[in-house]
Amino acid sequence: MKKKNFQELRQKDIKSLEKMVAEKKHDLLVDKVNIKASKEKNLKVIRNTRHDLARILTLIREKELAAGEEK
Repeated sequence: MKKKNFQELRQKDIKSLEKMVAEKKHDLLVDKVNIKASKEKNLKVIRNTRHDLARILTLIREKELAAGEEK
């Protein structure tokens, strides 16, 4: 995920970010199956997907904490 994409993610709300988390988890599962079946040659795909997932989860947590402070 590039910095530009990360800045765009900051603009989204929690619902859309949670939807992206579900998609990334599904992608991670598919990537694992493809690597085990030798369909995927790039082994870094899983690592990159996990890092993207962690970034999105971090943004969700930041937004939750910010919403809690506002109340």
